[in-house]
Amino acid sequence: MTRSDDELLAKPIVVVGAGRSGMNFLGDTIAQHGSLAVATEPRLIWKYGNDNKSDALRPEDAHPKAIAHIRSQFAAHVRQQGKSRLIDVTPGNSLRLGFVERVFPDCQFVHFIRDGVDNVLSMRRFYAVFARTIRPEKDPVRDSFMMRRAREFRLRQLPGIATEVIRHLAPDFLLPLIGPPVLGVRLPGMVGMRREMDLLDVCFLQWRASVEMACLYGRRLPPDRYMECRIEGFSLEDVKNIFEFCNLGTSPKAIAFFEKRFESKRIGPAMNDADPDELKHLRDQVEPTMQWIERRKPRSDEERPPDVSTAHREVECDRGRPLGSGPATNTPDSLAWLECRPEQGVLVLKFLVGRLDSKQHRKEDYHRVLTEAIAAGHNRIVLNFSNLGYTNHTWGIFQLIFTANCLVKDTGGSLAVCNMKGHVRRVYTFASLGKCAPEYRSESRAVEALASQPHT
Repeated sequence: MTRSDDELLAKPIVVVGAGRSGMNFLGDTIAQHGSLAVATEPRLIWKYGNDNKSDALRPEDAHPKAIAHIRSQFAAHVRQQGKSRLIDVTPGNSLRLGFVERVFPDCQFVHFIRDGVDNVLSMRRFYAVFARTIRPEKDPVRDSFMMRRAREFRLRQLPGIATEVIRHLAPDFLLPLIGPPVLGVRLPGMVGMRREMDLLDVCFLQWRASVEMACLYGRRLPPDRYMECRIEGFSLEDVKNIFEFCNLGTSPKAIAFFEKRFESKRIGPAMNDADPDELKHLRDQVEPTMQWIERRKPRSDEERPPDVSTAHREVECDRGRPLGSGPATNTPDSLAWLECRPEQGVLVLKFLVGRLDSKQHRKEDYHRVLTEAIAAGHNRIVLNFSNLGYTNHTWGIFQLIFTANCLVKDTGGSLAVCNMKGHVRRVYTFASLGKCAPEYRSESRAVEALASQPHT
C-alpha cells in the first residue's frame, strides 16, 4: 500500500552545521540505517518561493505554497528511495531552524559543531578551489552534484542559477562587473561581502552565523528535538547516542561505515593553512563564539573538546623550532613526485605530478623536505607548478604554499612560485595567495628574482 506524504515525512532528521564542519559525513553515517533516505544539500528545494532571498529565511517566509512544494519534493525523494523516513543535510538550514520547523513541525535537529579555526580554514580552502570552476565529481553522472541541482530546480529559478554558473566560469576581468562567485551558506549581502572583504573574514562570518543561529534556536527546543555533537573527540559512542536520540535501532552498517571512514587525524593541526598573522587574527575572531558555546552548555573536563588555543600546538612547535641559516650546505633528497635542485643559491622544488593524492604524495614527506632544506641553509625557495594541473581543497596549493611560507618566513627567507596554469592559477589568484608568494611566469625569472635578494 502506498504511504501518504505525511507518513513519509514523520519526524524527519535535519542535520545542521556550518559548511565543512563534517555534517555531510555525519549525515552519511546516520543514513546507513536501512529506513532512511538521505537528501544531500538540496538547496534549491529549500529556497523555492524565496529564490531572491538569502539562506536566513524567517518562519513567516514559509508560506503555504512553499511548504507544499518542499514537502512534496521530499516525500517523492523518500518514496523513490524505497525508504520510510527522511534525513536532510543542508548547511543553509543552520540559519533558518524556525523556517524548517514550519515545514516539518516534528523534525529532530542534529547540530554538528567543529572548532572554529579549523572549520573556517577548511571553508576558505574549499571556497577558493571550487569558486572558479564547476565542482568535479567522482560519482556516477546520475548522482553528481550538477545532476542533483538539475533535478531540483524549477524554471522560475533559472535566472539565479545562470548567474551563479556565470560567476563560477567567467574570466577574472568580468568579476568586477558581474560580482564574485559565492559558495556556502548565503548570508544577506553576500556578494557585497565578497567584493569588499577578505575571503578569510567572509568564511568566518559564515561559520559564526551558522553556529550561533542554530544554537540560539535549537537550545530553546525540548531535549528530544535538538542535540549537539562536536567533531573533536567524535566517537562510536556518539554515533550510538544519535541513533538513540532519533529513536532508531543501532545499525551495524552505520557502525562499519563510521569505523572505516572516520579519520580523526584529519581534524586539528593537519588542516591548518594560514600564516602566523592570519592564524592569530582568526583565533581572536573565533574565541568569543567558542567560549559562548561552552559557557551556555557546560561540560566536564573529560567531555570538553580541545581548546582553540591548543588545537594548533603541533604547527606552532614546528614554527618555533630553530632552523638553519647562512649558506646552504647540501640539498635535501628528492621524492618520486618532487624534484629538488639548487639554482644560483636558490632551491627549486618542482612538482612532477598533475594532481596530488594524499595517499601517494604524503604531506609529511613534503614538510620533511622543506624542513631539511631550511635546516641546511636553503631559505630562498621557488615552487615550480609547471606539471600541476589541478588542485583540490584537501591537498593542493593551499597546503604547498602556506607550509613553505610559514617555514621560510621564520628564517627571514623568501618564497616564490612559477609556471602556474589553468585551475591552479585561478585558485592562486582568487584566494590572493600572492601575499604569501609572488608569481613569476618562468622558473628562470623566479630564481633570478630571489637570487638578487640578500641572504639572511
